[in-house]
Amino acid sequence: MNTNGKLHVIPLGGLGEFGMNMMALRYGDEIIVIDSGKMFPEDNLLGVEAIIPDMSYIREHRDKILGLFLTHGHEDHIGAVPYFLKNADVPVFGTRLTLGLVKMRLREHDLLGISDLREVERGDTIELGDFAVEFIGVSHGIPDSCALAVTTPAGVAIHTGDFKLDQTPLDGQTTDYHALARYGDAGVLLLLSDSTNVERPGYTFSEKEVYDDFESVFSKARGKILVAAFASHLHRMQQIVDLAEQFGRKVAFCGRSMEQNSRLAQELGHLRVPVGIEISPKQVSDLPAHEVVVIASGSQAEPRSALTKIALDEHQHVRLQPGDLVALSARKIPGNERSITTLINHLNRRGAEVEHNGTLDLHVSGHAFSGEMKMMLNLVKPRFFVPIHGEYHQLHLHAQLARKTCIEEENVLLAESGDVIAVDEDGMEIVDRVEVGRTMIDASLNESIGEDTVRDRRYMAQEGLVAPVIVVRKKHGPKVIKIHFITKGLRSDEDHRTLLEGAEGLITELVEESTLEQLSDEDHMQAKIGKALRRLMRRNLRSHPMILPRILEV
Repeated sequence: MNTNGKLHVIPLGGLGEFGMNMMALRYGDEIIVIDSGKMFPEDNLLGVEAIIPDMSYIREHRDKILGLFLTHGHEDHIGAVPYFLKNADVPVFGTRLTLGLVKMRLREHDLLGISDLREVERGDTIELGDFAVEFIGVSHGIPDSCALAVTTPAGVAIHTGDFKLDQTPLDGQTTDYHALARYGDAGVLLLLSDSTNVERPGYTFSEKEVYDDFESVFSKARGKILVAAFASHLHRMQQIVDLAEQFGRKVAFCGRSMEQNSRLAQELGHLRVPVGIEISPKQVSDLPAHEVVVIASGSQAEPRSALTKIALDEHQHVRLQPGDLVALSARKIPGNERSITTLINHLNRRGAEVEHNGTLDLHVSGHAFSGEMKMMLNLVKPRFFVPIHGEYHQLHLHAQLARKTCIEEENVLLAESGDVIAVDEDGMEIVDRVEVGRTMIDASLNESIGEDTVRDRRYMAQEGLVAPVIVVRKKHGPKVIKIHFITKGLRSDEDHRTLLEGAEGLITELVEESTLEQLSDEDHMQAKIGKALRRLMRRNLRSHPMILPRILEV
């Protein structure tokens, strides 16, 4: 690709969808990449732990990539870093907490010792080739979050990352308005800005405003308090720890990610837990219920999370009982509404009272509302604007907002993942497309699987499975010794009996009429038996289970 002095912006995920945020910026033959995140799967993607961007572009251009720059430590921005580094061995730049969270992911993939991680602070500038990248501090739902100002020969592009304009953040890390205004005064070519909350007018609430409602939860609770939050929400952890100390309760962090993140946050000084306040999940049952607070992961009703296990009374150490109070302190990620409702039903069956954002203000967004988006536009005063991070209708609304605020109609561009945007002082346009897509990560293997595998799983879940195991003796011609059927998901026992009555004779006939040469071709025989059984199932049962024959020779 000849860039002809233009900056090329190539979103590889995160435009037109929630999650999988990853964007390449190219000038000449040099590329930097911003973020490498994952997306949480929907319920129908059976056995899928996460979805990450297709790494084809990264793999094909690995020799041109100078570095990976991370805006903050949320999973939708760092969750795919290990897979990125398996395709491109480049330096990774991020703030201390962000890299601390990345290190845990890399350790799981045996990549920590061989990865080049370079810690930066808010305000630092990294120069690589024709790129100079300044980390500009912003407020968000996790400390150490940054926007990135990328200076190139074509001009300056500012990528906001996820941000909001909180005037009273818990950690005192306000958005660096001065740095943004400095770039705005000097001239910004392009603004790439988060669109998540464009439909919400005004300004986000401060994290400090949640404190009052949580204080009311602590005041009325007579039994255990269980707070479910994102494991990365260190501000929420700090509030609960502070309230636990105020109300004379001990705190247990529960769930693998919650325990890991709380330890890391304490080590880095982002979470202050007074001596004697923290207990282990094992100790929860040793104390009176009114002296305990549990902070658990699983606010999105993830099947293997601590909260789901507690709700189903399957957790090894934490049990709910009548009089306990559960506070769900997280927004519902689109697509998870039904699972969360089911989770609340389970919690209520345990006798617990459940508070959530429908009853109290127990969560505030880390993403700017439309009023803050306007302020960002007016601070930066870009010549060109591309909305990022969100579903297409949100990108569309953000584009409209920009036109109404300070950007000329023709200088706003709506793009989606895979579009190649060329921009310089003379104009901005989509000039090409690159291959993008979704790669699914298997929950048990922690490796990628294809869409065909997921399709097979979904098909088996919907239609069932019939796997005949056929034991054959070849000597003196094929002879069926035994047929054993493994069946899953058939509609009834009667279906099962009807299948066996017709299928056993059909398979025996097919095998014994085959030649030894045909029988030795396993693929041929499996296809032949599968076709005949599918016809039988359609005719007798009007069902279409997956057929997986297996032939064993003796």
